[in-house]
Amino acid sequence: MTAETRDEFSQVLSKIEKIPSPHKENVLDIWERWLESKPQQPYFEDWFIFAQQYDNQQELFTETRVYIRMVRNALKDLETPKTIYRKVRKAIVSIASFFFVIFLAISRFARAGD
Repeated sequence: MTAETRDEFSQVLSKIEKIPSPHKENVLDIWERWLESKPQQPYFEDWFIFAQQYDNQQELFTETRVYIRMVRNALKDLETPKTIYRKVRKAIVSIASFFFVIFLAISRFARAGD
C-alpha cells in the first residue's frame, strides 16, 4: 500500500470515527479485516463485496448497511475524479431535494387545514 493510499484511507477512517457508537465498532472491525485482506482496486467495489459478508441480507433495512454504504461512497469519492458534470449534477440534485421537502411541507399544511 502506498503512502498516498494510506492517506486516502485515513480520510475514510475519519468518516468511520463519526459513526454512532454501536455501529462504529462493527464497521471499524469490518474495515480492519478488509485492510488485512489486501484490497484490490477499485477499492469501493472491493470494500462493498467484502462488507456484504458481514451484513444481514435477510433484513430489508439495517443501520450497519447504511454505514457500509457510507464508507463505500467515501471510497468512491476518493477514487473517481470530480468532473464538472458530477459537480453540476450534485448541485441540481441538492436543489431538487430542497424544493421537494418544501413541497411536502406545504402539502402537509394544506391537508391539515382541510
